[in-house]
Amino acid sequence: MAEPTPIRDTAENVKVIYQMSAKTNFKEAVGQFYDKWAEHYDEDLENSKYVAPVGGAEELSKRVEDKNALIIDCAAGTGQVGVELAKRGFKNIDAVDLSQKSLDISASKGVYRKLFCDSLGKNKIKGVEDGCYDALTCIGAIGVGHIAEDAFVEWNRIVKKGGIMVFSASKISFENEPERQKEIKNQIRAAIKDLVEQGQWEMLEHKDMDYLFGHQADMFTVRRL
Repeated sequence: MAEPTPIRDTAENVKVIYQMSAKTNFKEAVGQFYDKWAEHYDEDLENSKYVAPVGGAEELSKRVEDKNALIIDCAAGTGQVGVELAKRGFKNIDAVDLSQKSLDISASKGVYRKLFCDSLGKNKIKGVEDGCYDALTCIGAIGVGHIAEDAFVEWNRIVKKGGIMVFSASKISFENEPERQKEIKNQIRAAIKDLVEQGQWEMLEHKDMDYLFGHQADMFTVRRL
């Protein structure tokens, strides 16, 4: 069966990605999907009122004063968060994403120092040393079909103690959403709560943020302890 192809409708593409999460090889499938979507991604997201990159970058700029801080933008995609961070004066930003074609577009924007094509999960990101980052962003990618709670261990590896992490978790729910998708969302939020209770993270702020086509997401700001 052929893999699905993106269309010029962000809401429908998001639904397709949700459906992919049931596949055993879903990360590979999602990466291929974004490779195909990359060319039109920025335009499609702008038409869908995707404002989360602004909110994420603004939150990080409130928490990190040093504009030379080394930041890793996780699930950077076509670089929208990196552009917003650069607008706020940050100079040392790296990007990681599983879609090479999306990273190629990111590179053309001139805001990233290094780009890593890798998935975000239990695996270690190739080429990234322990505790090398002062801060981390992951905007628009925590949720069903994207990044799950298993990536938090890797975040703790690459962000130094005292470092700041700003990330969003989608609240989007589709009609007749399968129970498995609800379960994944609950697991992500439970893992965040556990890390705080275990003393690995300090919760600095948890609030709603404007996200995509009128929906909201949870935005978490934590300090790595």
